[in-house]
Amino acid sequence: MDLSMVTREFRVDSNMITVGERMRETDILRQFQQTGMEHMERANHGFYVMNALHEMLVIVRNNVRFYRLPEYEETVTALTCAPRYDGLFFVRYYALRDAAGGTLADACSYWTLIDSESKRIIRPGRHDDSYLPRVEAFAVTAPAPSKLNPPEDMREVGRRVVYRHETDQYGHLNNTRYVDVLSDFMPEKTRMTALEMNYSRELPPGAEYSVQTDGRGFFAFVRDGAVCFSAKVETAGIEE
Repeated sequence: MDLSMVTREFRVDSNMITVGERMRETDILRQFQQTGMEHMERANHGFYVMNALHEMLVIVRNNVRFYRLPEYEETVTALTCAPRYDGLFFVRYYALRDAAGGTLADACSYWTLIDSESKRIIRPGRHDDSYLPRVEAFAVTAPAPSKLNPPEDMREVGRRVVYRHETDQYGHLNNTRYVDVLSDFMPEKTRMTALEMNYSRELPPGAEYSVQTDGRGFFAFVRDGAVCFSAKVETAGIEE
């Protein structure tokens, strides 16, 4: 079986769209996530296998570019490949393409492998990565994600609590749910064109956190004085 790349074709349905009948950015990220999970399952390294090995992949950074949001009932294809390690980071690429092969969105994400019992990073030399492809199946325009440092002039714009329906199989706020919350604090009649994210600390069910921004596109979720999530957002106006 060729594991260099996994593709998933789907049609944009009514659950994925917002006003203007365009696909939400968060639903693009969810399709990326689902395609990545399918890639790991095909490589016989899915959730149950990793759980038995006391391993879990945790996203650390992600850099996404949105070029065009798909329309309602448009048929599109999500792609992913995970060709290599970069230091401690497990690198995964994603892309979303239209029927003509044009790129609608793409992303470069960094993950770390964690021992689920000790909560310590498993270094690449201690991990059997023979299931990983040795070639890059496709290139992405989105650059490698960097470390984000919140500006000093951040101010609180809201407070949230993590609900159980927002959490993943590890009992943390799911990585796409951060963007759901973030979108609630975006200016009206705008869409994301670029989104760079750092995931620093987990947010468990019941955790209360502060949503902060500098008003220039930088956001942070802060709990007990510690930054759990930070993001740098670029936007464009939505055409009426």
